[in-house]
Amino acid sequence: MKFLIFLLLFCGSLSAQTGVYLTAGLGAGINSDFNLNERAVSRSRALVGEAALSFRFRLCGAVYAETGLGARVLAAGGRTDDRAYRSQTLRMVIPLLFGGNISEKSRLYLGTTVRNNLDFVDIDLQQKYFLRSDAVLKADRQLTDRWQLFSRVSYGVYGVKNSYLLIDPRFSILLGAAYRL
Repeated sequence: MKFLIFLLLFCGSLSAQTGVYLTAGLGAGINSDFNLNERAVSRSRALVGEAALSFRFRLCGAVYAETGLGARVLAAGGRTDDRAYRSQTLRMVIPLLFGGNISEKSRLYLGTTVRNNLDFVDIDLQQKYFLRSDAVLKADRQLTDRWQLFSRVSYGVYGVKNSYLLIDPRFSILLGAAYRL
């Protein structure tokens, strides 16, 4: 955190694109079919909702960085052989994105998100699959000085084994809005 404050003070400059944002988005998560304990899992899908407080700043030159803290709510379902399942869960999300302008009002970001892969019942950061990392591609469009629309695509790359995909799919797409505070 001290490092981010240092970068803001010495490399950052405040403009309409930098600042603290309140974001909210809604989307879908999907998996390709997979096997779990020798049972076929199909139609594994989730409704994904996310809200976050994020901080965006100019890192150096034309490169922007974005980080923050958010919550991700998942309502998932699918089929294992002849049985249907449903589940709901809450995840904490920490994004770390880097990007730049692709036009006067549009930006493209590439980065990662880190989130808990297990429920908050037993928090143990050293547990093998407690954390999960996703590769993220995000695009946003400035509507006004304070409002933006964004889209984000995520793909699980680390800390994901098949049993966790039942409630939190590997691939997700999210559409949302951000308000600069």
